[in-house]
Amino acid sequence: MLEQARAVEGKGFASFFCGEHHHYPESTPVPEFYKETGVPGFYRSVPDPLITLGAVTAVAPKLLVGTSILLLPIHDPLTLANRIATVADMASGKAIIGMGVGWNEPELRNHGIEFATRVDRAYEIMVAIKRMWADRTSSYDGDFVKYEESSVAHPVNEPYPPLIMGGRLLKKNLKIIAEAGDGWLPTDTYERTFGTSLDEGIEKLNAAVREQGRDPASLTNVFLYAETMLYDRDPETFAKDAPTRDDLARLERLGFKHVLIGLPAFSSEHFYGAIEHAAKVAEPWLFNTD
Repeated sequence: MLEQARAVEGKGFASFFCGEHHHYPESTPVPEFYKETGVPGFYRSVPDPLITLGAVTAVAPKLLVGTSILLLPIHDPLTLANRIATVADMASGKAIIGMGVGWNEPELRNHGIEFATRVDRAYEIMVAIKRMWADRTSSYDGDFVKYEESSVAHPVNEPYPPLIMGGRLLKKNLKIIAEAGDGWLPTDTYERTFGTSLDEGIEKLNAAVREQGRDPASLTNVFLYAETMLYDRDPETFAKDAPTRDDLARLERLGFKHVLIGLPAFSSEHFYGAIEHAAKVAEPWLFNTD
């Protein structure tokens, strides 16, 4: 992954993101969005994202680093706030933390999390972390998060890294973003599987944010092309499935500040073939690396 990060930086891309799954229960039911293909094999072996990103900051220091996504309900908020602040500092403030509530019920159950409470738990964790960073000391007494008045590690580089939320804009998820989050992280899976309109989603999100007295322009919205990384595509197949330049331009018009192009990461041949194609498509948005 560190060699891949160097390649990402060398091609002029802006960022390097990692996801999170610490284990894969063999009892996992196949969700609707994997009905046709089965659950991707990479779920069975995912490196820890924050450890990986800490190392990336040393070998590819120009890159913004981020998560897409952290499984928010499984984390202790005090520990997570410290880990995020550490990574953000190592990246000189260039970090975006994508979070989500998780879809795999056995996975969450093995972490001691009730599936039905995962969204409410995620909301409290996000609010608590932002409270920790907003003041010199803080406390929290919620249904899922409780800690006494304490000092925690703050990111040295202000402002703190954006905490953005993945997932569809269902009622509770929309509440998290509108009231406490710094942006939305949708994927191409939503349109493909659920027929969700991205344009309508952005309008819905902007309206909810305005209702909270916030400016939608302040959001750090990030779009993830996840389909291209879910299975080990050879370069030719990747090129057929990858976003086009018109796709990227559309996302820019919709106000997305970053676009993540998922790359097949478990085969060097496939990874380097895919990044060559992605660099050609994204060329107008790449940094000059000379």
